[in-house]
Amino acid sequence: MDLYIIFAVAYVVGTAFGLCVGFKYGVKKGADVTIETLMIAKFLLFKRHPDGEVEFIRPEDSAEYQQNQ
Repeated sequence: MDLYIIFAVAYVVGTAFGLCVGFKYGVKKGADVTIETLMIAKFLLFKRHPDGEVEFIRPEDSAEYQQNQ
């Protein structure tokens, strides 16, 4: 009987760990894909710096965006 309890606890702990790691990865991947898609479709205003950093521009600052394109 003790062996079944050990396996049950190991199963629960492993499943919880897998769900936690998988959820965090899925949320990050989904957010990255969504932001990239919105940038490509030009729904987000952004400016890319020479070092590769991306800066998002607020709509009220869109004159700055127009000058940098």
